[in-house]
Amino acid sequence: MVFLEMLCKGRNLNSIWLTVNRNNESSIAVYEKKGFRTVREQIVDIGNGFVMDDFIMEKEIPVP
Repeated sequence: MVFLEMLCKGRNLNSIWLTVNRNNESSIAVYEKKGFRTVREQIVDIGNGFVMDDFIMEKEIPVP
């Protein structure tokens, strides 16, 4: 995570986005501890009757 944040700062990016399955409570808890927050929900039909049912999470990166 530290490497990713440094990479973002070096490229003047101010946030990191990720998707996580809304039922993956342990991963969501880890991401929240790392400073991510849920910004929206997303349901994507991936075919054959399957969907990805996710939260979109974001962590803001302070740019110096």
